[in-house]
Amino acid sequence: MKIKMKRRSSASQMTLDYGIMLIIITIITSFAVMAVVGSMFVVNTRSNSDQLIGSLSNSVVDGQFDWKYWKANNDVDTRNTFIAVTTKDNNKVVKKQYSENAEEFLYKSFRSWPVLKNVQVRENQGIYYHADRVVHFTSDSGQPRQIKYQIWISLNRVINLFKKLFIVILSINLFSFVLGLIVISKLANKLTRPLKSLVSETKQIINSPTAMYQSNLTVADNPKEVHDLTIEFNKLLNELNENIKRDRQFISDASHELRTPIAGIKGNVKLIQRRADEHPEVVPESLNYIEAESDKMQNLVESLLALSKVDKVELSFTGVDVLATINETAGVMRRQIDQTIQVSGVETSRVVTNKNSLQQILVTLLDNAQKYSPKDSIIEINQIETDSEIQISVADQGIGMSEEDKQHIFDRFYRGEAARNAKIEGTGLGLAITARMAELIYAKLTVTNNQPNGTKFILTIPKHISEKF
Repeated sequence: MKIKMKRRSSASQMTLDYGIMLIIITIITSFAVMAVVGSMFVVNTRSNSDQLIGSLSNSVVDGQFDWKYWKANNDVDTRNTFIAVTTKDNNKVVKKQYSENAEEFLYKSFRSWPVLKNVQVRENQGIYYHADRVVHFTSDSGQPRQIKYQIWISLNRVINLFKKLFIVILSINLFSFVLGLIVISKLANKLTRPLKSLVSETKQIINSPTAMYQSNLTVADNPKEVHDLTIEFNKLLNELNENIKRDRQFISDASHELRTPIAGIKGNVKLIQRRADEHPEVVPESLNYIEAESDKMQNLVESLLALSKVDKVELSFTGVDVLATINETAGVMRRQIDQTIQVSGVETSRVVTNKNSLQQILVTLLDNAQKYSPKDSIIEINQIETDSEIQISVADQGIGMSEEDKQHIFDRFYRGEAARNAKIEGTGLGLAITARMAELIYAKLTVTNNQPNGTKFILTIPKHISEKF
């Protein structure tokens, strides 16, 4: 069974990360402080023991350790420091001397630590630092003599100090940890407040009945990441809004375009039903009208299908000889239209694009040009190349278009006033599909006037798209 983990907010994640980091730092700092202080105590204790053994060694008179002399010149706390001096002649113990309470102290059992051999744990006595030194002499009788000095210095006060130091460090770190958690929690909430606000506004827009027509998300000044993210969200939201508006307008326009021929067909069917017996002459005329409107509907439906499929086609990009493709397409269209097609241009380097899409764009532009041009006119295709792009222009000598028409000529279902007045057949979708096909091959389609009359469409293909493949 898979356990679903609860998702954390950014603030809680930041607080958690800080808490873990603070715990690690606290542990490392505590051990470092304890290690430094401990090493200082050990060095100090070792130094004291060396000085004490040195003073014992200096109290030897005529090969004999003079205990009274040493006590007269040294003040030692016999409650915490114990001394034993053993004298041997020929490895035989001849004398043992102890400081106050030392003999009783030595009767207690002890154990040494494997790592710190100089540290001994005495039963019911605590922890002691042990040091010894052996000094060799020759006695008056000429016998080898050695004196062994042993001292035990209590570390109990040091241990107690360590405990207090540990409690102090622990208390300070615990206080710092709690205070740090409070501060970082408030800081994290402050830093993530713009992000929470962004999420809240986004949810409100999603849950709103009019979500796609809401105002933009509020852009926070800080932090910069949230500021930039909100701007990009607004761009995406505006683009989605525009797409939805266009889709709704498209559906509305498509319904209107389909409703008109359907209404005409239904009207003529009713006319035949009512008048066919009395006026049989209306039947052929109505049937011709129905056939014409059916053809319009078929063209419209085919255009709608083509428009819906244009974004779903997977395009493959290869190196294409642009001038050869233009000549190939022009050769096919010359057999289908009455106008004369002239091609001009110089051979160019191959450009990376989709050949089929390029040919379909050219076919649509040539077909559009022949619709609005006299049959005895010339349609010119010109191809030029610059350092950064290749331009293909298709210019006709037709009726031209107004500035208003140029602004909307690539909109779906738009037909210019001149085209409507001339009663030229069309659905208003051809150029919209062509413009979208141009976008899909990273090209751009624009329109301008052709001098002295007519219209010129310019397809611009950038060369830099070759770097993508």
